[in-house]
Amino acid sequence: MMNSTTNKPLCPCCFKAFSASILQDGNGNISTNNGSFNFGSICGTCEPTKVERALATKATNTSSASAAVVPPILWLLTPQEIEEATQAILAATKRNLDEIASTPLSDVTFENTIRKLMCPPNYKTNPQIAACKFLQHCSPDAQIREAASNAGKLFAKSRVEGRMRSDVYERVVAFSKTEECQHG
Repeated sequence: MMNSTTNKPLCPCCFKAFSASILQDGNGNISTNNGSFNFGSICGTCEPTKVERALATKATNTSSASAAVVPPILWLLTPQEIEEATQAILAATKRNLDEIASTPLSDVTFENTIRKLMCPPNYKTNPQIAACKFLQHCSPDAQIREAASNAGKLFAKSRVEGRMRSDVYERVVAFSKTEECQHG
């Protein structure tokens, strides 16, 4: 399994606020609007990693002597952890799609249908998927590269199977015809 003590990425609202606070001049130099950004100031639920904090600090400092040292990125996943995390994500994805498909067509809402498709464990919004797949491109360990590559193949297969589920599609179509969808 993935380490539960790992800092989670910025939530969408804080990421958007942080991204909006970064300015880039015509020469590609990056700075922030006010010289700093208070992570978690929007929702209070996310906490940046040491790397994110160092990069943010480095972006705000123009003096290399005062710039924070960006620590190396450590990839601590073993092949077994990649395989276990992959299986857990695939099981959670299937459970999520099964829950959506079991919703009666007359009871579909944004919350029980669309939101469930927008959030993890689904493919596009799940940072754990990226963590499992990414090492296929950069790990010096052949076993880790192979495990990450296999994870990528399993995720791709799951994504195709999920998109082919007519029972889930029927719920999306049913939601599109609801008053909630039509008039917000």
